[in-house]
Amino acid sequence: MKNYRKPHSITLASTALVFVFLILIFISSVASASQVATQVTRIGNGSDPAIYGSKVVWTDRGVIHIYDLTSKTDTTVSSSAASHPAIYGDKLVWHDESSGVPRLTVYDIPSSDRSYITQDVDNRSIPAIYGNKIVWSANYNESSYNYSIYMRDISTSTQVWIAEGESPDIYDTKIVYSASGRDIRDIFMYDITTKKIELISPYSSDLSNPLMYGNKVIWSNFYSRDGFIQMYDLVTKNTIDVTSDNTGNTLPEYAGSYTDAGDDTGGHIDINGNKIVYSKSGNDQFGYAGVYVYDIPSAKSTPVYIYPIGTYTTPDIYNSTIVWGIGDTYGVGVANDNGIYMSDLSATNTLPPVAEFTANVTSGTIPLVVQFTDISTGGVPTSWYWDFGNGINSKHATNATHTFPNPGVYNITLTVSNGAGNSTVTKSNYITVTSPQAPVVNFSTNVTSGTAPLTVLFADTSTGAPTSWYWDFGDGTNSKDSVAVNKFTKPGNYTISLTVGNNVGNNTLTKPGYIVVTDPNAPVANFSANVTSGYAPLWVLLTDLSQNATSRNWDIRNDGTVDSTDPIIICVFTDPGTYPVSLTAINENGTSVAKPITITVTQKSSSDDDDDGHSHKSGGGGGGGSPEPQTNVQVKELSKAQVTNGKPVVFDFTNNATCVVYVSFDAKKTAGKITTIAEQLKAKSTLTSVLDSGEVYKYFNLWVGSSGFANEKNIGNPVVCFKVEKSWLQDKKIDKSSITLNRYSDKKWSQLPVKCLKEDNGYLYFTAETPGFSFFAITGKAQANGTETKPLAENKTHSSVDNQSKSTTGSEATSVEQTPEQNQSSKTSGKENSKAPGFEIASCVFCLLSLFLYKRR
Repeated sequence: MKNYRKPHSITLASTALVFVFLILIFISSVASASQVATQVTRIGNGSDPAIYGSKVVWTDRGVIHIYDLTSKTDTTVSSSAASHPAIYGDKLVWHDESSGVPRLTVYDIPSSDRSYITQDVDNRSIPAIYGNKIVWSANYNESSYNYSIYMRDISTSTQVWIAEGESPDIYDTKIVYSASGRDIRDIFMYDITTKKIELISPYSSDLSNPLMYGNKVIWSNFYSRDGFIQMYDLVTKNTIDVTSDNTGNTLPEYAGSYTDAGDDTGGHIDINGNKIVYSKSGNDQFGYAGVYVYDIPSAKSTPVYIYPIGTYTTPDIYNSTIVWGIGDTYGVGVANDNGIYMSDLSATNTLPPVAEFTANVTSGTIPLVVQFTDISTGGVPTSWYWDFGNGINSKHATNATHTFPNPGVYNITLTVSNGAGNSTVTKSNYITVTSPQAPVVNFSTNVTSGTAPLTVLFADTSTGAPTSWYWDFGDGTNSKDSVAVNKFTKPGNYTISLTVGNNVGNNTLTKPGYIVVTDPNAPVANFSANVTSGYAPLWVLLTDLSQNATSRNWDIRNDGTVDSTDPIIICVFTDPGTYPVSLTAINENGTSVAKPITITVTQKSSSDDDDDGHSHKSGGGGGGGSPEPQTNVQVKELSKAQVTNGKPVVFDFTNNATCVVYVSFDAKKTAGKITTIAEQLKAKSTLTSVLDSGEVYKYFNLWVGSSGFANEKNIGNPVVCFKVEKSWLQDKKIDKSSITLNRYSDKKWSQLPVKCLKEDNGYLYFTAETPGFSFFAITGKAQANGTETKPLAENKTHSSVDNQSKSTTGSEATSVEQTPEQNQSSKTSGKENSKAPGFEIASCVFCLLSLFLYKRR
């Protein structure tokens, strides 16, 4: 199939409308009797159908369809901008702009291989194919008013310029085309073998769209209206008019309207064998609007398919099979259809249709426009008659659109027929039309918030058919369009108002503070939680993800209290319940509150415990664990202590499961009994960055109470006491004086000065003052060559601190949790501790001394 000249629209004079039904009655007996009783089948949706053999090709929204008439299967070929396909044998070619540049795509159906023709191709290059040769036109020449015609042999990949012209077609060794000649356009023929050009059309005016089969060439003569068909015989050298006698319309009903009767058939034509197919867009003494087939030997035209006046179709033919799609449509009552249809002239309808239809709406206010869709079953209809129940009807419209101008309840009737019979269905009280009311106002926007300048699209979504609109955007600007765009240039909260009206009345809708415009430099609050539910006590890692924030306030229980200002915090929820967590981001340009996250804490039931009473623990911070993934935890130890305002607090880790000996601080607030967890890790915490500070002895985490508690408002003089194996120092040749405690906070590591507290046979004990409790790493540096390390003398001052940790401050026995692979190592560690009773005795002495010194203060 080719791209044919687009038909001109048909405009009926007002006087002709008065007699339209008279002429339909006049013609009906003749046209109905001569219509071919063929089976018409809808095989798909789209446009531009072409046929060769048993294959029909067309495009639907840029995608190529290949339909096999034998197997009745539809295969798609991917493309985003395909149009005007042509087919010969197993070769398919189409115009393609999916790449953004016009080109011709050549497709081999069996292998699915593609190739592209890009040289001398433009947006008007519509291909025709015969064998291995493809022809098209491109490159308009303004001086000659012609395009250039090109031919490409796809078997040899050779391409040549043929002549100046357009709309070429090819058959065997002949190419026919139109070009500027003696008057407006003439038809020429090029012989590929002799390379000679022959003028084959008689002197006329506006000839185009030539097609060729055998020794017959047809074209459209656009001298008047939508044109008529002429045919030239290469053997006899004679030209005849196929579809027009140019004597004028002899029907008095159309006097003055169609003086050139029959000149409405040249918009889209095709020829194959002894048959020519064409479409009529109007009604006259030659027949209804529809698809027709012309038999060359008998010189007779027969209707195949009838449709409303003003409908344009694109028929194509191969042997006895005709295919067509609905093209451009004009006027009221014109078919609204994107179907691809097929009719086999050798077959006939064996079943009458069974009438049925639907409507897009069945009620509404005047004027109510309703689209009726035929969904008849049985044999495929070839004609339709709609009765809309108000004295108006429509003939030959597959799908009819009707406007009800007056209130009322209407019965709708459809009669369908084909060569085998007819059928009628009536739906009583099917359409209800009421008087209009004032519209009900409503509107929507694409966005409701953003930074200045903020452009907002406002769309009216009112019901009740408003005819007027008035927008007030709250910034001194307004609009009277149904869809409006407004740019808010300054930060603020804007109240939006829309008033809509019609001839009945109006209504107004106001949405206070509907549009929120912020400073582009203002913060945008956002945060995440590693878990949002689990068993008590539940440890939750909260991470600030805000943009442009210089500080932030965490509110853990939505009580208006600032619980922390750190970017990353860990909360411990000890009691079951639901806890809303919110974050306010702050900078000098304003504040922003993030959408709250609800933490759900549940009580663990007895079924969740093992037989020995130990609860199951899950990794990754879930199920009551810490935020550290449990796969990285080597062993953990818990210690509980009473926190009373004004008293020192010590959390002793007496099981010696980790490298942490104790944690201490001075309480500034009474908090009751809280828990501290020491986690010794297998490797660097997954929640920290890489540490580059000497040789790492151990990584560990300390979690003291609920997040936000261990700050300078609640505690003072926080201290960590830890121990380092002497064997590690010897193996790594570590300088004792280089031992450092590293703390991770605010996305970076910092070193804390340490003091050696004491040493025994197996360990060195150190203390370090720390700004807070989080992620830690113990590191040391190797000795310089030749350096001898002397034994460290016990630091009496820090021995007192160690002894103070054994004072009666409410400490309780600690508990240890181990991963299975660590059970054996913990037992070994316990045996080593039992071999040093002197340490426990010394600790008792130090406890008494500490208590004495404390009371003296």
